[in-house]
Amino acid sequence: MFDHESRMNRARQAMDHLGVDCLMVSVGPDLPYLTGYEARPSERLTMLVLPRDGEATFVVPRLEAPLVPAGPYRMRPWDEIEDPVAIAAAAAGRPTVAA
Repeated sequence: MFDHESRMNRARQAMDHLGVDCLMVSVGPDLPYLTGYEARPSERLTMLVLPRDGEATFVVPRLEAPLVPAGPYRMRPWDEIEDPVAIAAAAAGRPTVAA
């Protein structure tokens, strides 16, 4: 079993070093590295929002939520009538620098 919490902590250390306030990770190899969940490319947004300080939020389509493993993040499933980009933006807060 991989320790996704320590991976997120290392990402936060790199963010601190680079001056990044919030890391937003979508489909690709970084997402399973940080969360343990390999999302398939889709028109539905799946995104980990990792602030340098504070709780990470994993924004996922509600239909995928049961497939996502528990992790060091708050899972935020979204429904078809919601705007997932707005949900991810709200989870990011107001960063000066996002990556």
